[in-house]
Amino acid sequence: MNAKHVNRNSIRLAQAATGISPADFPIGSLESRAAARVLLEKAGRTKPRLSEYEEDALTIYRHAQLLGRNVCPIFGDVAETAVYRRGQELAKRPSELSADEINAADDGIDWMEQTINNAFGRAGLPKLAYPPAIRKQAVLFTAHRALLLIFQQAWERQLPELSFPIKTEIEGNDGRLYLRQTSGAWLEEKDEGVRRTILGPIKEIKQLLEKSSVIDEEKGIGES
Repeated sequence: MNAKHVNRNSIRLAQAATGISPADFPIGSLESRAAARVLLEKAGRTKPRLSEYEEDALTIYRHAQLLGRNVCPIFGDVAETAVYRRGQELAKRPSELSADEINAADDGIDWMEQTINNAFGRAGLPKLAYPPAIRKQAVLFTAHRALLLIFQQAWERQLPELSFPIKTEIEGNDGRLYLRQTSGAWLEEKDEGVRRTILGPIKEIKQLLEKSSVIDEEKGIGES
């Protein structure tokens, strides 16, 4: 997917300006959704003030926590780089948004959906389309995909000597997550906690669609 499809520059600038990321909180929690809302809101009105290097440094610093012990490169390898340390320095700057503004934000799914669709519209893409039963999960999943893409692009620009250790395969209503091992091989990650952190609520989407399908079938049988 082309970078412009997710308005990556605006979102990276928003991360730099707010000093927050949905990855800072438990995935699916109120705090995570509020962070995503504030991030996307800021993306629509933030003007460039940092260099691309500094934006990438913040992105790498805030997302390096996704790297576990069995992933290659490990977190420690990234933490030793100059770009990570620069991101750490920038992250210490005070946020323009107060704690009250962040804590006051609700889950903001309506607003987040509108913001994503506005970004898609500017890129010439169709709006999000999904059954009503999975609306919230679909919006959050899209936000996760956008943030992972931003992380990968920042990594490939600033850490070309290190292979990006995360790979995903999304097929229909299912998704697979692969992590590069120390041997260099890709291993599919089965742990649902890790999958949810990186992929978002894709398992919930699949379960809700299956449940909705069963209900429709039962309704059809009852009406026949």
